[in-house]
Amino acid sequence: MRVLVTGISGFLGYYFIQYAPKAWRVSGTYLHHQPFKDSLFFKEIDLQNISKIRKFIKKVKPDAIIHTAAISKPAQCQSNPDASYRLNVVTPTYLALAAR
Repeated sequence: MRVLVTGISGFLGYYFIQYAPKAWRVSGTYLHHQPFKDSLFFKEIDLQNISKIRKFIKKVKPDAIIHTAAISKPAQCQSNPDASYRLNVVTPTYLALAAR
């Protein structure tokens, strides 16, 4: 099974890939911090860019997408509501549209 994990170097994404079944072919996206796991295929992508999302999804052909990228700290969400809305609300919509 091919699985695409967004936010692969974040807290949730990192732990998700640590416990993912070995049979899964995991690929992922990150924005600022490159993942440490050498056996994965990952790419730096701004998830606000739907054309880059589409291109990456087309390349990796995932059977499933696990969206772990988020602005999760309440203080960050409050201090930057536009960015948190885009990543936490709009980006999942982009991912769903790109996966169709």
